[in-house]
Amino acid sequence: MSCNCRGAFMNREFSIGLIYNLSLLLVLSLIFSIVNTRIEKAKGLRDVLAGVLIGIIGIAIIGNPDFFVEGVFFDGRSILLSMTGLFFGIIPTMIAVLMTGFYRLLVGGGGALAGLATILTSSFIGFVWRKYRLQKYVLDKMYFPAIELYIFGIVVHMAMLVDLYIFLPQQNDTLSIVALPIITLYPIASVFLGLIIKSQIDKTIIIQKMEESEARYRTIFDNTYAAMMILDPENGDILDANKFASQFYGHSIEKLKTMRMTEINGLTRDVMKMEMEKAKQRMKNIFIFTHQLSNGESRTVEVHSGPLTINGKQVLYSIIHDITDRIRRDKEIEYLSFHDQLTGLYNRRFYEVELKRLDTARNLPISIIMADVNGLKLVNDAFGHSEGDNLLLIVRDILKNACREDDIISRIGGDEFVVLLPKTSYNDAYTIIQRMKESEVDYNLNGLEISISFGVATKTSESTSISSVYRDAEDNMYKNKFFESRKLKGNMIDTIMQTLYEKNPREKITPKEYLFFVKRWQKHWVLTMN
Repeated sequence: MSCNCRGAFMNREFSIGLIYNLSLLLVLSLIFSIVNTRIEKAKGLRDVLAGVLIGIIGIAIIGNPDFFVEGVFFDGRSILLSMTGLFFGIIPTMIAVLMTGFYRLLVGGGGALAGLATILTSSFIGFVWRKYRLQKYVLDKMYFPAIELYIFGIVVHMAMLVDLYIFLPQQNDTLSIVALPIITLYPIASVFLGLIIKSQIDKTIIIQKMEESEARYRTIFDNTYAAMMILDPENGDILDANKFASQFYGHSIEKLKTMRMTEINGLTRDVMKMEMEKAKQRMKNIFIFTHQLSNGESRTVEVHSGPLTINGKQVLYSIIHDITDRIRRDKEIEYLSFHDQLTGLYNRRFYEVELKRLDTARNLPISIIMADVNGLKLVNDAFGHSEGDNLLLIVRDILKNACREDDIISRIGGDEFVVLLPKTSYNDAYTIIQRMKESEVDYNLNGLEISISFGVATKTSESTSISSVYRDAEDNMYKNKFFESRKLKGNMIDTIMQTLYEKNPREKITPKEYLFFVKRWQKHWVLTMN
């Protein structure tokens, strides 16, 4: 009965002491937080300071045991030093072991060697567990389960009991009483303290990753050879800008940070909010805007934008590329791909695309006018290609002046033009040709009359092939060219000869040379007609 009373008293005293020591152990988590966040850059100083502080806590714990019997101290040093080895590393652990071990030997008593063995064993198990278990879980997987801490606590305090039985065989009755609370309550206390420190580790790792991420962001932000800005997605405020943005917009970085994007892109606040929301939700990340520079010049820009977290706040990054010149070049290329470079009229490629597009029932009747410039090769031979180009430009003006604004005029060959007329009857198309013929007399080139041969055909039924209509228009044009050529023969050659003589009288040709020139021209004309 007396043994039971003694055991009950010891357990009550043990529980009170454990609560007191646990409050001291909580300071360990505070030390961990301080040394890992406040003095993280001086690792050597951090480890030494941590070891000294932990040693002081250990001395305080030994000086205030859970209970003691005949020189044997039962306290939370096993929890303290095992956790130090597990979470703080070798230097703080060695310092703490030296301080607490020296103090325990200084206090003396029958349990001094057992106490020193407990200090060494607990810290050693903690360090080994750190090397082979903690680093695997925390550093690689960011995960260290509570059950792991509980098993760790069991192992540490099983080893503690073994030390006590080895070095204190005369205290077996006392050890039998305290063994159960030690093996049950101490591991639970280890789990409680370990989880608190583990949360500090998680927080530290997250902070480190955020700082590394922000450092990488700042490096990229400041050194990327592109204009970059950080925006507040709520109101479009410019929170930050790099030097290339300052150079591009012509504003200082400080000035840009006082502005909103609506002052640069000219969008209304609502439209800007809608566009930023698309970027924020990753619905769209490439935008084309027109931005205004400080000198009033407008530039077309391509903006790559998306969400970014800085200092725990979600913002939008914007990478701005000036694509004004690229857009201009693309438009030039697109223009040249569908236009004749000399006349500015549509080319054969555009004509063929439009012919297919317009070949529908709702555009009937569709008329096609074929036009061929008479004498272009003779003008090139007699006066040079620059004058031949001038002749083509005159023909262009004649066709454009006679056609309606929506009619499609294309140059499809060296001296051939085609006019595509949707919803135009044969009679209306013929009227347009008449206007063209009447305009010929208003132009001349070096005294040479302008002559164009025309042909027209009209599609009035869906069953008729549009290609056959084109061939009919071409055939009609060549028929007209054949009949008109008789009238043109003499007049064109005489005019060319007279013009050449007027330009250089010493180059007057002989009758023999004149006959040779006529025969050559007639041969060219026959080949053209064939």
